[in-house]
Amino acid sequence: MEERRGVLLLATGVTGLLLGVGGALWESFQMAVIAGALALVGGVSAWRLVGLLREARREIRALTGEVNRQRRAREMAEAQRDRIRVQGVARMAVREAPTGDLLLDPATGLYSEDYFMVALDGRVTTAKRTIRPVTCALVDTAVKCEDGFGPADALVVSEVIRAALDQRHTAARLAGGEFGIIMDDTDTETAVIEVRRLREEIASRIPGATVWGGVACYPAHASNSDDLVRAAEKALICAREWRNGKIEAATTAEEY
Repeated sequence: MEERRGVLLLATGVTGLLLGVGGALWESFQMAVIAGALALVGGVSAWRLVGLLREARREIRALTGEVNRQRRAREMAEAQRDRIRVQGVARMAVREAPTGDLLLDPATGLYSEDYFMVALDGRVTTAKRTIRPVTCALVDTAVKCEDGFGPADALVVSEVIRAALDQRHTAARLAGGEFGIIMDDTDTETAVIEVRRLREEIASRIPGATVWGGVACYPAHASNSDDLVRAAEKALICAREWRNGKIEAATTAEEY
């Protein structure tokens, strides 16, 4: 409809231009008047068309905003359902366990590796549905001593992690003594920056502390939670080659 109006306005303007030129060449007063009338009609119509287009753009922006709001609300609801599902699985695991608490690491109070793996699987599932990244970071710490390196104070490290990380993220202490972090809606570059900041915080709290980190992101480096952990482990192994500590990101997605 708007294209048809535009063509009519263009035809009206061209006709007015030709009549104006003809009136000037042949000194015809009537042709000049007609040309002026056509130009007036074209101008008024163009003004109305511009108003209609402006109103249409406002309506499109309003509809786009409403669609985005509904999409965010749906994603938040789906994420909440995933969290409830993960918590339900974890509680069931605790009930079925003969002894101990599978949810928490007793030394630090952070989540345990069992909970970490279940939660990571749920976050990757959500990320697939919402088309958003989720990052797995593995952090290892040690303290320099005369014989090389000794274990860092896990409780102090856990306190730093709690204070430094975004509330959206989930931290756990793994069976090997490393710390695992799930970073929702976080790409590789942002995750590396956050882990580097965490490294600085740990070094400021624990004199002589050295921190290594491996970072892998879905979907850039893996298509499921198990492969995501393997990619982060491989990056951590590369980081450990640096004696003074380093935060290493996985490079490309690989088949495991």
